Amino acid sequence: MKVLVLGASGFAGSALCRALSERGHDVFAADITGCQYRFDLSEKESIDKLVIQCSPDTVVHLAGLSSVGASWSDPEKCFALNVNGTLNVYSSCLKYAPNARFIFAGSAEEYGRSTDTSFKESDICTPSNPYALSKFTAAEAMQMLADKNAANFIHLRLANHFGPNQRKGFVTADFSLQIAERMLNGDTSDISVGNLEAMRDFLYIDDVIDAYIKIIEAPHAATGTYNIGSGSPIQIKDILTGLLEISSCQAKITVDPEKFRSADIKRMSLDISKISEELNWRPQIPLIEGLRRTFNAAMEQLRFQ
Repeated sequence: MKVLVLGASGFAGSALCRALSERGHDVFAADITGCQYRFDLSEKESIDKLVIQCSPDTVVHLAGLSSVGASWSDPEKCFALNVNGTLNVYSSCLKYAPNARFIFAGSAEEYGRSTDTSFKESDICTPSNPYALSKFTAAEAMQMLADKNAANFIHLRLANHFGPNQRKGFVTADFSLQIAERMLNGDTSDISVGNLEAMRDFLYIDDVIDAYIKIIEAPHAATGTYNIGSGSPIQIKDILTGLLEISSCQAKITVDPEKFRSADIKRMSLDISKISEELNWRPQIPLIEGLRRTFNAAMEQLRFQ
């Protein structure tokens, strides 16, 4: 199968390209930099050229702005990339690869409001930050176009995923690197954190990639939305506690109110029964094992810097 991966130099994109290649697929890895195939979300001509050149059977769109914090800092850029840029990509695919399956990486953040139950794909979304709204808006627009053109469009709402080599700016990566720095340097200074009480659905990167593979390779995967998560929310403080136990780090924790965002969602959990029943997918990597792999990778990364 010919698979075009947009955003292929990123955390999930690079892992997905490796997995697809190992399974014998013809992978076209594309990004604005760092890949053989290059494109810019804001440049329609570069996208048209890419889609024509690759003539994909499947397109996986992972490109764009992926940080809630960055979306608050520059909401205009967020919407330019995640809405306008995504529609540039989808329009090119409808025109030059109309029979290709299009898989869009959305976010669990799209659901918005906190709830005591896990979100189902059919639940109403009330996005509460620019990033979430941009993902939701892009997906709604693409679903409308897909319905009009009888195209195969799949929208994934993904839980927080983590693992080795994730860049700074994401909670598990930030905790892992801070703890690794202290362990390697004998640093006993406090670790400054934000809201540790918030609950999120966390998923190790290997399980995320396995879900992508299931969808890409399943000829019967239906057009529509799939949740991808663990199905069990945990508090942010449990991520930190797990990493401290794995590392035997003795640093104290200081909560910094400046790192809180008033619009933060207090609880997020995804119901994954749809993808489990239709595609026989469930997470396989326990949280503590994923944290151990992530921390060990952070230690190796810092040792060789």
